[in-house]
Amino acid sequence: MKLNWKYFTIIFFLSFVVFILFLAYRAMRENFELISPNYYADELKYQEKINASENAGTLSESLKVEAINKSITIDLPKDFEGKSISGEINLVRPSDKSKDVKVPLNASMKGVQQISSNKFVKGLYLLQIQVKCDGKDYFFEQNIFMQ
Repeated sequence: MKLNWKYFTIIFFLSFVVFILFLAYRAMRENFELISPNYYADELKYQEKINASENAGTLSESLKVEAINKSITIDLPKDFEGKSISGEINLVRPSDKSKDVKVPLNASMKGVQQISSNKFVKGLYLLQIQVKCDGKDYFFEQNIFMQ
């Protein structure tokens, strides 16, 4: 049997349809997660985060972070020493929400806090620290790569 242009056209269109169906199947299986389940509500409060970041910029020194062997050491600026502080530490894994870690800020550690977790895997984390001190909010954000 000799193939002519009609058969080539039919084979081309059928392969195109199979390719499109394959792409649709792959797209349906893709997981699209937002960093926060209340992303849009959080976005409306973003000005508060901007103000807290500006407050953090006015401190005499910056935040020091060190990540070694599934452990993170956070050294808060000396401006918080001897003051009553509260807050929380969020370690967000952009690629996998199940690897996120949320820890309350421990004010009794003299400005140094260590976080160890088996959830930490090699890769990128977004460190977000929210601190409230003397009625003023501070916000620190930094990328960390776990080894």
